[in-house]
Amino acid sequence: MTRLTLNRLRTTLALLPLAVAMATAGVPAQLAHASDHTLHFGPSIVTTMEQVDSSDGGLTPGSWNGSPGTVGYTHGIETYFYRGDFYYDAVFETALRFNLSQIHQFPGAIITNATLTYTDSMKYLQGANGEPVADPHQLYDSAVWGPSCVSQIGVPTADWRGESGLVANTADDSLARLGLAQWNVTEQARYWYTYPDYQNYGLLVKGFDESGGFLNNSVCQSELSNIQLQVDFVANDPAPPPPPPLPTVPPLPPSLRETHVAPQFSPMADLLVSKVDVTGKGAKTANSCLAGDNVVTATIKNDGGASAVDADYSLDAQIPQIVVALRIDGKERVRTVTFLLHAAEERTVAFEAIKLTKGTHALQVVIDPDNRVSESDKTNNSFTQNKVVCK
Repeated sequence: MTRLTLNRLRTTLALLPLAVAMATAGVPAQLAHASDHTLHFGPSIVTTMEQVDSSDGGLTPGSWNGSPGTVGYTHGIETYFYRGDFYYDAVFETALRFNLSQIHQFPGAIITNATLTYTDSMKYLQGANGEPVADPHQLYDSAVWGPSCVSQIGVPTADWRGESGLVANTADDSLARLGLAQWNVTEQARYWYTYPDYQNYGLLVKGFDESGGFLNNSVCQSELSNIQLQVDFVANDPAPPPPPPLPTVPPLPPSLRETHVAPQFSPMADLLVSKVDVTGKGAKTANSCLAGDNVVTATIKNDGGASAVDADYSLDAQIPQIVVALRIDGKERVRTVTFLLHAAEERTVAFEAIKLTKGTHALQVVIDPDNRVSESDKTNNSFTQNKVVCK
């Protein structure tokens, strides 16, 4: 039984009481005071996944530095006098993940509809010979939604965060397109809400052509922005907050009221990056940058009195993780994840196969770049090497 079939079975069983109750009384019996609600969610993470190929291997897979939200492809065939024909191909997918935990504040919530919307800006479109094209329908008969390079949405079958290349995914008939930039994703939203920590890999937005093969000079690329998930559900209203407790301790006598009690503070984590080294592939000495592939290592530490945990980023609540990002010359190049850091714990993380050109670069390593870990001091979460010279 596939995961999608299992999901549909679970959803059907979960909604069976709702269907019976609505057929008899209009509202489920366990939701005697239910009403309609709507919440809007932005994605907790958006990542453009890239796969590139060329006839001379000159392009690097997973090196995408453009705007997150790119979908489509670029084919190219060029001829050079000194090396002959040169072929290249790039495919772009956008992966999304949503956190619906906010709905759990509504007792007995049952999702009735979920709609994914976004702004689709079609940036590049040309035909097989590089000629201008007005609408993707001129390239693909299935492109019936107007100016968009988005063709389909799939369901990832594995965790794609921190990975590169195209994402393994499967089709789901319940993901129905409603318009140019609008999709019905109700069944997937029900699954995320019911099983938030079990294989919640989100959605994958894909283009028309992912086959590659150096076919021609056609290009079709859209950039997605303003991504939102609207979730409609029926539920009881949130319970009101409990009244404040009545005082149980009598006031201090006047002779003791001037005594000052020292405030009590809960310990907090304090993440910091203390060192960054760069060593080129084949370098004879440590911390020697060479043009080409390099390994960037960073020493990170939790200098606070409590463990540092990024619970939202961790699929498994028993194995919480922390994100570390590498920026080169002001642009984020890659992210990696490491396990939680306990108080006073220190470790080294490595970014492999980082391509650097000859010359001087500024390298910056940032821990918790999305600011999701509670800390006592955020000013020491990055470390910059401003003058890294690659020979």
